[in-house]
Amino acid sequence: MAAAPLALIDADNRRNIEDVLAGYASDAVWLPPDGAALRGRENFRPRYESLFRDNHLALSAEVAEARADESIGYAWGSIRGTRIPLDGTPPAPVDDTFFAVVRCEAGRWRVSHLMWAHKPAA
Repeated sequence: MAAAPLALIDADNRRNIEDVLAGYASDAVWLPPDGAALRGRENFRPRYESLFRDNHLALSAEVAEARADESIGYAWGSIRGTRIPLDGTPPAPVDDTFFAVVRCEAGRWRVSHLMWAHKPAA
């Protein structure tokens, strides 16, 4: 169950959009820190296409807590690393906290709701 958000980070690092999208429930909801809520994994595709076209990601995730009860659960933790623009501009650090609601569908845990926040600059 905690593996669901970790698998998203792995797919991000590999820039594999199909694996990323497969890690979400079809009706998944994003609650990003810097924009409106977005519903439906296919609506995430344009953002991932842009992200992967323009950047290489070197991220790691740590789950601080995860719990599940039969077919629903949650995980929260941190994502750290670097977003490396492919145009040669300087890399940008990533230091986020996430909260993911996960749901078991056909024997596979998928992220159904994802919220994240950027750590404030020091």
